[in-house]
Amino acid sequence: MGTHEWGCVRGPDSLPPPLFYVWDASGRLHSCHGESETQGQKAFIGARGCLTRRVFRRIKGALIDANHTGFQRSTGDFGHTVTFLDRVAASHAGGFDVEGGESTHLTCPLFFFFGFSQTYIFTDGEDEELKRKMGSHAINTNCSAAHSRQALSCKMAVEYDKFIESGKKWFCHVDDDNYVNVRTLVKHLSQYPHTQDMYIGKPSLDRPIEATERLGDNKMKPVNFWFATGGAGFCVSRGLALKMSPWASGGHFMNTAEKIRLPDDCTIGYIIESVLGVPLTRSNLFHSHLENLQQVSRSEIHKQITLSYGMFENKSNIINLKGAFPVEEDPSRFKSVHCLLYPDTPWCPPQVAF
Repeated sequence: MGTHEWGCVRGPDSLPPPLFYVWDASGRLHSCHGESETQGQKAFIGARGCLTRRVFRRIKGALIDANHTGFQRSTGDFGHTVTFLDRVAASHAGGFDVEGGESTHLTCPLFFFFGFSQTYIFTDGEDEELKRKMGSHAINTNCSAAHSRQALSCKMAVEYDKFIESGKKWFCHVDDDNYVNVRTLVKHLSQYPHTQDMYIGKPSLDRPIEATERLGDNKMKPVNFWFATGGAGFCVSRGLALKMSPWASGGHFMNTAEKIRLPDDCTIGYIIESVLGVPLTRSNLFHSHLENLQQVSRSEIHKQITLSYGMFENKSNIINLKGAFPVEEDPSRFKSVHCLLYPDTPWCPPQVAF
């Protein structure tokens, strides 16, 4: 493939039409526009190549407009894995919070597939490479790159405002150590009207979190509420997101976070459960690095919405899957998971089938 000249190659039948790839002489996958004979929509754009951790660090989120059908995949290994996205096929939308390292270059390969017409990337700084690829869909939040409560809340505030502005139906937020099966996510969200109050996710605690609400004039009030951990991902319907506006829009989100001195995902839970009185709808299909991922069986992987990786009880915490790639090549197991679910993906070994 590295010797191929420029040219369009039709994507596998498992992907939504029209999806065309263009391979250059170095084997990189670039965009190739085309028209669908049945839908008349433009082909979605894909790109493959290496990104630096500097670029990687600045990617903070994306909004997916699922009124269109698209294919998106992005992954970086070595402890900084960006969300994988597959097919979006219903009238839903989501936002994805992505974080990574900044100081050094990543080793190839780093795959990055985007449906540009439906994706927005939130960053914490200007990056010419990302801007060149994404155009106006690369949004600089001007937030700090730190992992502090204030920085995280700043980014969440921008994501929230952009979601409200977008008119999309669902806001879904995940971390950089998640694999997101969007096809399963969309199927799950289709059970719930986006106009109703829906807060869907998985708590990382076995009890409500306790906090102190600062009321002013040195007065304080204890509060407790459930929140869906951002490490597993969560979704908020548009109907509920609109009700959050007095505490979340136009910079109010950061003020609310300071009021309870908790980070972004906790603040979302505080606004929804404690202030608005809407309970968390729990789903065991979301998974974070805070749980034992070895308990997710191979036969159940296709049902999950998000997966993760990391450390659990001082041991490597990954999905127990032999898969298409060795652990040394795929430490998160995300590439192996993807090839298990979508064996027709061009870079998956042909012998891998679900």
